[in-house]
Amino acid sequence: MWRVNVGLKNYAMPWLSCLLACYLMCCASMSVAQMQPPSISPQQLQEVLKPLEIFKAVGLANSTLESVVAYTPGYEQLSEMQRLSLQRRLKTVAGSEALEDQLIDALSELDSQLFSIVDEQLQSPLIQRANNFDIALEMPGAYEKFGRYREGAVKDEPAVRRELVMRLVSLKGQARIAALLQSELALMSELLTAELLDKKPSPIAEAVNRQQRKARESYLQSVATDLHLYSYVYMKTDELERLVAIFETPEVERVVQASVKALEQILTNARAELRI
Repeated sequence: MWRVNVGLKNYAMPWLSCLLACYLMCCASMSVAQMQPPSISPQQLQEVLKPLEIFKAVGLANSTLESVVAYTPGYEQLSEMQRLSLQRRLKTVAGSEALEDQLIDALSELDSQLFSIVDEQLQSPLIQRANNFDIALEMPGAYEKFGRYREGAVKDEPAVRRELVMRLVSLKGQARIAALLQSELALMSELLTAELLDKKPSPIAEAVNRQQRKARESYLQSVATDLHLYSYVYMKTDELERLVAIFETPEVERVVQASVKALEQILTNARAELRI
């Protein structure tokens, strides 16, 4: 009996060792899979974030670039060929397409489960209602009406509505992104223009630009607040409260903050690339 048990033991041990090894490898594979969150496609990511209008803001980089370049100190001294070179180089590292691609790559590293939660939050009919009002601003004559509203009726808006809309604008991060784009593109244009003219850039260019960014953000925040007060004039105050609550959810705030932070880093890298 002892010999039989020994025989079985000698036969079973290698098999058990093999089984254990396979089990451990399987567990390791499962652990790795659990550590790596499922990815989200660029199309899905853009669709999920569409209500936040983050990519819409980034998509304005080319038009923003064209406007800031014309006001760059020394731009009038550049030849036509140098001006074309300036715009081409800027668009290569910080144009709409380049920024969108890099922002997608950066945000794709976030857990897809986070985007599932954000998507669920942003599917609210209230979000769609607000978006419809925003789309109406693109209709002919809308901005002329807004201009008249800003000169008069906006002063009569109740303080509670103004505070809610200010909070909403801040949460969506659009003023921050627009100010960031304007400031960074203006700085890059100034540095590159100095290079093309064989001049040294101003030693205080970056410090001045940081101050201008704060001023731009404050101004854009004010304009965006008035614009949303106008576009949401038919939304009840309790609807505005619920709209703000959606954007205050931790998951939505996290994605907005991650977008702004990623864009800041992308533009910093783009500026460094221009200097290489």
